Amino acid sequence: MAEYIELEELKKVLSNEAVHCLTFQKKGEARGLVKAKEIVSKLPAADVVEVVRCKDCIHWGGEYDTNECSLITQLANPDYWLKTAPDDFCSSGVRKDEKDDHLHSRSDQ
Repeated sequence: MAEYIELEELKKVLSNEAVHCLTFQKKGEARGLVKAKEIVSKLPAADVVEVVRCKDCIHWGGEYDTNECSLITQLANPDYWLKTAPDDFCSSGVRKDEKDDHLHSRSDQ
């Protein structure tokens, strides 16, 4: 499985390390870190999306704080709740701390 990092955070770390090397008169190492930052900056970005796990979603928990998803239930069959695992995720997940203006207006897709 591929792993991803924050590009801006990596560039900041490389810059800070280069400054640290210069502080200790390690010019060659500092140049190497600056070159690494330049190389990283030229790499193409991966097409990734941060997922929302069920346990962190506003639709998870059900009426009695159980492992159930109210959104999936509404879409599939409003007569029962669908059990989900805490680490499951879906394309309509919305973090509990985010506002979502488009969740129920998916008819345009």
